Amino acid sequence: MDEASLCDRVALIQEGKILDIDSPQEINKKFTDPLWAVKGDHMYQLLVQLSGMKEIKSCFPFGQKHHVVFRQEEDKRKVEKKLTESGFENIVFEQTEAGIEDSFMALMKKTQEDIRHKF
Repeated sequence: MDEASLCDRVALIQEGKILDIDSPQEINKKFTDPLWAVKGDHMYQLLVQLSGMKEIKSCFPFGQKHHVVFRQEEDKRKVEKKLTESGFENIVFEQTEAGIEDSFMALMKKTQEDIRHKF
């Protein structure tokens, strides 16, 4: 979605429903959680492990890294320790800025949670 940053306005749509319409910059400003890019050996297994941890609010593959949001700031240390204890090596956490893809994934997740709470 790199092209989205060149647009004046974009619409984020899932299953025919508009999640948001705004400039890419304004959409990204709405992503308020600290975002971390995580990489290490055995990226698929790392994704599976991260996705199953209670400290992780969201985790999605993003190019050569995984984009991770922790439920609480202090959860990063807990996750690093658990990964090391599970045998993962060369794990690197770098704080990063959210892009359109991250905003879209967060909006999709929120929409799904809102639907679940209705029923």
